[in-house]
Amino acid sequence: MTSEEEHYYQEMFATMATEGWKYLLEDLKQHKEELTIRIMKSELSEKDYQFLRGIVAGIDNLLNMKTLFENVYEDLKKAH
Repeated sequence: MTSEEEHYYQEMFATMATEGWKYLLEDLKQHKEELTIRIMKSELSEKDYQFLRGIVAGIDNLLNMKTLFENVYEDLKKAH
């Protein structure tokens, strides 16, 4: 792993350890729940359904970001 990659991951881990990141995740979880309920209870056009599912998928990516970064970081460490 290059020193630039190491610095990048350390900065990302520091960001994800902040209180603000925890608040963001809490807000995203609530927003995801609200969107999921809306998707399930509403009669949406296919276009609107796909749009809202895309938003939920983006939220899932953010909610899982720490685990993803940890896994990639460990793989990079093992590779070098």
